[in-house]
Amino acid sequence: MTDTRNDNLLEQALEWCVLLQDPNAGPEERAGFAAWLETSEAHRQAWRRAEEVWRRLDPVAERLASGAGPSPDRLAATPAVAPVRPQALKPAFRRKTRALRALAAMLLLGAILGWRYDPAWLADYRTAVAEQREWRLEDGSLIRLAPDSALDVDYGTARRRIRLHRGEAWFRVAADPARPFVVESATGHTQALGTAFDIRRRGDRVRVLVSEHQVQVSLDRQRQRLEPGQALTYDADGFSPVRNVDVANELAWQNQRLVFQDAPLAQVLAELQRYMPGRLQLTDSALGSLSVTAVFDTRQPRQALESLADVLALRLTRIGPWLTLVRPGETQGQQ
Repeated sequence: MTDTRNDNLLEQALEWCVLLQDPNAGPEERAGFAAWLETSEAHRQAWRRAEEVWRRLDPVAERLASGAGPSPDRLAATPAVAPVRPQALKPAFRRKTRALRALAAMLLLGAILGWRYDPAWLADYRTAVAEQREWRLEDGSLIRLAPDSALDVDYGTARRRIRLHRGEAWFRVAADPARPFVVESATGHTQALGTAFDIRRRGDRVRVLVSEHQVQVSLDRQRQRLEPGQALTYDADGFSPVRNVDVANELAWQNQRLVFQDAPLAQVLAELQRYMPGRLQLTDSALGSLSVTAVFDTRQPRQALESLADVLALRLTRIGPWLTLVRPGETQGQQ
């Protein structure tokens, strides 16, 4: 019962987060929020958690704590009035709130894209969430693009250049010694040496894996050659150690499966995110290190998420179609 009540309070708090972003929110609405906040310590804890979640979704949302929305401290001196939930406000404002929730959904999606120009939007080749596609390029090379991925192709007389903006792509490269095949992703470059290989990018962190022949990965002045069955990761700090991997498991996404062996939950959620609309958000960063060993069908991502919640004793709180909070369950909270 307590868990259900806390979930309901968090949902109410997130509704207030959305509602209070409306510049037309007046004294009645702010007094209603103040009354809701003063109802109990559980309400105030829910509000603090909602603020934390909102900030994680986008830095712009920090306005909630700095002016656009009232903080608990600023409301301490507000005269007490009868407790009001968002749904109890006048009908006209409820209609506006529904529209604002739709706007909030778009803003949250914009936050995921960084609230700035994203070259992936105009990429030559891209896939949507849960979509996988394959293209044959003009030289005969094959590209297989994982869900929620984007890349550009720039072929010239002296080289063949690919820019992977986000997501994951597998390449089978047609031989052409006169024109090297190079994939740029973040700050690194991967040159094919007559090969098939896979590159996955999450932010500025990139994983390169070789399934056939060889590649050479370059990062600033560092160089590393990879053999079949080897992988490395690079970011702004340089290369990770080369490691041997199970290629079939790593590329299982091509067969509508995701295979994890002692993978951290944060990584698992990042992969599932490519197959689900909306946003998956850990409310406690410590959960991200939980170990997961599982095989999931990418055609049933919600079932996979619910299975994770059952096995790891997590709670899922859905806020409309655009946000799912992954929270500690009662067992996790006692550890």
